[in-house]
Amino acid sequence: MGVKYMKLVKKHKFLCFAAAISLIIAALSELLIPIFIKYAIDIITTENDTAITNFLFTNFGTKLFTAAILMLITVVLTAVFKYLYTVLANVIAEKFVYEIRVSLYQKLTHLNFGAYNTLDTGDTLQRATFDVEQIRKFIANSGFLIAQCIVTILLSTFVLYSINSTLMVVAELSMLILFLYSATSIKKRAVHMDKVEKDEAKVVSVISENANLVRVVRANSAEHIEMKRFNEVNTNLRNTYFDYHFSFATYWAVTDFIVGFQSVIIMFVSYQLYIRGQVGVGSIMAFMTYIAMLNQPVTMLGRYLLDFKKLRVQVKRIRKILNLVGEDFSATKQPEITGNISIDNLSFRYDDKLILDDVSLKINSGEKVAVVGMTASGKSTLIRLLMSFYDYQGSISLDGVELKDINKTYLRQNMAIVMQEPYIYNRTVAENIKILNSSYTMQDVEKAAKVANIHKSIVSFKDGYNTMVGEKGVTLSGGEKQRIAIARVVIDDSKKIIMLDDALSAVDTETEASIMSCLSSEMKDKTMISVTNRLNSIKYYDKIIVMNDAKIEKVGTHQELMLTSKTYQKIYQSQQEKSLRETSNI
Repeated sequence: MGVKYMKLVKKHKFLCFAAAISLIIAALSELLIPIFIKYAIDIITTENDTAITNFLFTNFGTKLFTAAILMLITVVLTAVFKYLYTVLANVIAEKFVYEIRVSLYQKLTHLNFGAYNTLDTGDTLQRATFDVEQIRKFIANSGFLIAQCIVTILLSTFVLYSINSTLMVVAELSMLILFLYSATSIKKRAVHMDKVEKDEAKVVSVISENANLVRVVRANSAEHIEMKRFNEVNTNLRNTYFDYHFSFATYWAVTDFIVGFQSVIIMFVSYQLYIRGQVGVGSIMAFMTYIAMLNQPVTMLGRYLLDFKKLRVQVKRIRKILNLVGEDFSATKQPEITGNISIDNLSFRYDDKLILDDVSLKINSGEKVAVVGMTASGKSTLIRLLMSFYDYQGSISLDGVELKDINKTYLRQNMAIVMQEPYIYNRTVAENIKILNSSYTMQDVEKAAKVANIHKSIVSFKDGYNTMVGEKGVTLSGGEKQRIAIARVVIDDSKKIIMLDDALSAVDTETEASIMSCLSSEMKDKTMISVTNRLNSIKYYDKIIVMNDAKIEKVGTHQELMLTSKTYQKIYQSQQEKSLRETSNI
């Protein structure tokens, strides 16, 4: 990550250089202002010019007018270059975080599928939004202000020494105390800040979960349980913020006291030097002005160092995501895919649990295959491996080419999968169907919808195909979501292999039969694999694969399996009993 940031700095080196130059010029010009104030006061009080004022103003005509003009020019220069480095700092910050966001998005969309099981949604959202925003703020504000503080402190120290070394020693000692207090209090404030961020992530996570599961919560009358859960994390966040604000209030109170006490000491020492004739009124005013200019950066330096400490934590949190293992897209082969699938001695483990054990299978191009079996027998895992979502042991080949050797992007362009719970976008029905290619015509959309047996439902909506379906299709039933997802696959004729992962579980048997009939007709040249335990439409499949205990128990037709497979007989009998119960309840 550090190397990546250095690459970003090199990429935008001219902007960084221009910002640094603008900052230095702004700091230098600002430091000249107290010198002009000192000179003007020296003129008014008829004091002798010091070496600095003699150097600057000899032969300049009316000195007071000259001082005013030069101070005006300096003020303008300060304002212009402060404006420049502020704009440049924000431009640099936006360019940096733009590329960080792109990296995060690319990583999150190309992660190894196993990594998603370890991510907390609320925490990930906070890292991708809040943490990135804090990095932007640091680069735009704190990062350059730290540099400004350092430049101002170094230059001011030199100027203070040139005015009066005794006052400079007094001022430096008090500022050292101020700096030490700021630096030592960072750790305590950092602890509070870290706890705030962790508690905020918990609140975001609870809200996110409840927003996604609102129907489940209400259906189980669990609102009071979730409210109690939210109140707990919200109360913790409130109390953490109390501690956080108390810590900062204490910090500012103590630093204000140190600054005020410093001013009293410097005024007392200045008076003693003045009555001895060792310093003039103009010099005292200039010195006090420089001290005021120095106190702010020294006081704020502690805050900026805390921001830097926070930045390291936020960078570390983002690095954890960027360092997650991504999918391997190094394979380059792009064979012509027709739908011939050959599986030999396939095994797969997840977290040391055996999911598939020595599975062998052949599916010919254009075949319609059903995969049935008991719960957790490996049915869904089988088709996920065909999509190359996970690595595996053994062999899977498409048209004679090993799956691992085929470019994953190309592979998935030729395959499609419909999940049991498909994702529906917060767009119109038509946009959801043609989500992968907006160039499809309404005629294409309607044709696909008819195959998926969803057309009649869509035209009954108030706005038809232009109906907004809400986030995750909240306005649609489970069956409507599944059929829209099927239409999304049907509309794309380039797919050679279609996989349905219990994708018709939410529709009635009559609708299922209608959809399967249309799919068999429309996709007669495509290979189709359907994970299902509903045997009502079994006649549309060329063969049925029965899985049990991570293995393929039997492969055959309905008639064959009714004679040879106990698992299939059990599933079929369960289906029949369920149908009888439903009939008797009518």
